[in-house]
Amino acid sequence: NLDKKGFPKNWGSYGKTKKYVLKKGSDAADGKKYIEVSHDNRAIQRIKCKKDQPAIITFMVRDAKRTTERK
Repeated sequence: NLDKKGFPKNWGSYGKTKKYVLKKGSDAADGKKYIEVSHDNRAIQRIKCKKDQPAIITFMVRDAKRTTERK
């Protein structure tokens, strides 16, 4: 679900520019949408948990190949 700005609900950003990039396409695990982040631009999600109750968090991550060479 997206908010009025087109970003996933209940997600935020943290980093130098305080943004992440929401993209559509086959690179997404479900073939729909994914969030592109970097070391300096991270996506965060706060999750409420209850004391003494186990919580399971599942996610997928993929390391993108570098397309440019740094000199």
